[in-house]
Amino acid sequence: MQTFNDRFFVDLQKVKQNIYIMLLEISDTIIEKSGMTNSELLLRLAILLFEEEKLTLVQASQLAGVHQIQFQKELAKRKIPVHYGKEELLADMETISKMKF
Repeated sequence: MQTFNDRFFVDLQKVKQNIYIMLLEISDTIIEKSGMTNSELLLRLAILLFEEEKLTLVQASQLAGVHQIQFQKELAKRKIPVHYGKEELLADMETISKMKF
């Protein structure tokens, strides 16, 4: 699927079952007007999607291209709480139960 206008271009390609690659081209003018680097734009997008609970902490940190701990520090700087739901608690409890002390 391809979309294009004078501001950006998106190309979404399926490479495997449930795996897609998205190429998003944003014009230099838009990037310059934002006053942000490419990394900052990705971080902002990841934070937004995390805040809206569209991405998990792991997914958002991967999108931002930073380690999960660094992403959590970025959230803390912005006073954004980390979502910790029932699923995460159960997963952590399972992980702990498998650990050998």
